Amino acid sequence: MSGPTTAATGRVSSRRRFIEAAFIAASSFAISRSGQAMASETHEDRFSRGLETLRRIGGENFDGPINALAETSADLSRFTVEYPYGDVLSRPGLDLPLRQLCTVSMLLADGSAQPQLKFHIAGFLNAGGTPEAIVELLFVSVAVLGFPATVNAVGIVRSVFAERELAFQPIKPATGYGAGRGWAGREMLERLVAGDA
Repeated sequence: MSGPTTAATGRVSSRRRFIEAAFIAASSFAISRSGQAMASETHEDRFSRGLETLRRIGGENFDGPINALAETSADLSRFTVEYPYGDVLSRPGLDLPLRQLCTVSMLLADGSAQPQLKFHIAGFLNAGGTPEAIVELLFVSVAVLGFPATVNAVGIVRSVFAERELAFQPIKPATGYGAGRGWAGREMLERLVAGDA
């Protein structure tokens, strides 16, 4: 008997086979951090290194996005592992948390990649970043990108923190860093929305 359930099971099975085959290939290659010329590396080297970086960033469901992508294009899925993760995010020169913070910053600036922004905020935390750094990045975002991009990102940040059950305490503002401006703005907002700020 064949039907939607069988077809769905087949797709999941084929995705898992794709990633399992990649793991088998990856296990036979050492991850190179020596800064060798990438031209001398094979696709398998790049894929192996990319998969390990993706595993560090993505946590438990690290293969979810590439498996979903593989349903449409296995080549694009492989390229995604090899290039952004195998060539760029695994390069020497910056540690992975800093690379992830840069990635989050760029996705914030892009403004149209919310699923990727959520994945990389979680990836920053998985790589050893702190919730405080993400919140401080939001302050920079307000100054550089403006309120719309930052306010959109706040919901994503709250979602990631809630999923991880992070009890985050905001940093108390120092005198002269806008605390008075914040209270005045809140009073004005409450007047504008009839007390439901």
